[in-house]
Amino acid sequence: MSPDAKSSVTPVRRWLPTLALWVGIAAAVATLIVYRAELHEASAAVSALQWVLALALLLARWLLLVASWHWLLRGFAPGAGGWRASLRQTGYLLAGKYVPGKVFGILARGVDSAAAGHVRQAWTASVLDQILTFAAAVLVGLVLWASAASGQARWLLALPLVIPVLVLSIPLALGAARRLAGLMPRATRWLTPAVAAPGARRNLLAAAGCQVAQTLLVALLIMVLAPHDRIGLAGAYLVSLAGGMALLVLPGGIGAREGLFVSIAAGTLGTTAAVLLAALLRLLLTLGDLIAGLVAMWPRIVRD
Repeated sequence: MSPDAKSSVTPVRRWLPTLALWVGIAAAVATLIVYRAELHEASAAVSALQWVLALALLLARWLLLVASWHWLLRGFAPGAGGWRASLRQTGYLLAGKYVPGKVFGILARGVDSAAAGHVRQAWTASVLDQILTFAAAVLVGLVLWASAASGQARWLLALPLVIPVLVLSIPLALGAARRLAGLMPRATRWLTPAVAAPGARRNLLAAAGCQVAQTLLVALLIMVLAPHDRIGLAGAYLVSLAGGMALLVLPGGIGAREGLFVSIAAGTLGTTAAVLLAALLRLLLTLGDLIAGLVAMWPRIVRD
């Protein structure tokens, strides 16, 4: 990075990552307040065992998200920071997504990488990270949904194919996004080595594998909590999760995710039960994001 670029980032670096965490955490808490009535009723129906299993799945999901980001960024910038930086930057994204526009966490990741000269690489990797998250939710959700709707368990055999499909679709997805939204003109230059170089390709496959695994953990979370038709409801919720991600103006997809899920699940559960399950899932996933944001503030994580 040129001296001019470093000097332009330095003032921003003093406040943006911390601000992304504080504003994101406050917005996440506000999200829980919005659903407080539904959360109280939904939580009462959850057993102690279900709580333990749900929290264990959330912890495993968070670690997979950290691993996905770690391998993905190193595919773009081999000299990127270690695991503490990955923990910190994952917290920036998960807390920052509750700020309308959902770019706060991505910007914070970039300026946090300024010292190593990887600002643009971190921004580009973050966009790719979001594409992987979105595509994994859609593909896994559709496979589960198709299996439940058809009553054919053999659909589940398609799950291992999601990882190569994700990797093969990345160049097309970034190219389309760049043409439609003018997204990062240099993205293609950094993407090509990440797809073509043998070492970087392994990193990309590892990141895609982590994203599929964390998506399956969300599906398992739903199966732990849902009263019946667990596979179908898991597929419906993953598709709804992707729908909430697509609406950038909504912090954390609030309202859109739940509305889409309830419209799908009401026929199986009934409207009231679907609303309560959606609220409970919102509580758990938001708690996971809050924990990631708070860990990013831990003094031993703030500094590499």
